Amino acid sequence: MSEAQRAYRRGLAMYCITREPAPVTAADLAISMQAIAQAEGHARNLWGWLDGVQVGGVLRTLAGQGAVRIHGYARDSGAGRDVPRWQAVVDERTSLPAPPETAAQHRDLQHTVDGIRTAANARAAVAGHDEFTEALRALAAHQAEFIARFIATTQAPEVANDD
Repeated sequence: MSEAQRAYRRGLAMYCITREPAPVTAADLAISMQAIAQAEGHARNLWGWLDGVQVGGVLRTLAGQGAVRIHGYARDSGAGRDVPRWQAVVDERTSLPAPPETAAQHRDLQHTVDGIRTAANARAAVAGHDEFTEALRALAAHQAEFIARFIATTQAPEVANDD
């Protein structure tokens, strides 16, 4: 997992835990994180495999940074043991992190742009100046869309992290 994905998960955990009215277990927080990420349309590979064990690791990292703390224990009858209940140290809510761009998304967008450039170059070589101008305009529109999507996926709201 990349550092961007780990930072996203820490940010998502903080976003969810600062909205919880009471301390929660890692398993309960995993469910909240999945629901929020899915509702926001974030890529499934970022939230689909989250479980209590993974979120527990995220919470331990956040505890090491002083962002969350254990606030008692709850009995997990399925595991037959007590599990920590976590709570944010700060009262203010954090903002929802933007999902990191995955390499596959970047490759797909780049492949689209490369295909448009190739088509424009082929049309320009065969056709006259008018078709070349038309192809350049289409390319410019697709490049603008690519850049807008790239910026939208890479600009995350500021989250208070000491990473």
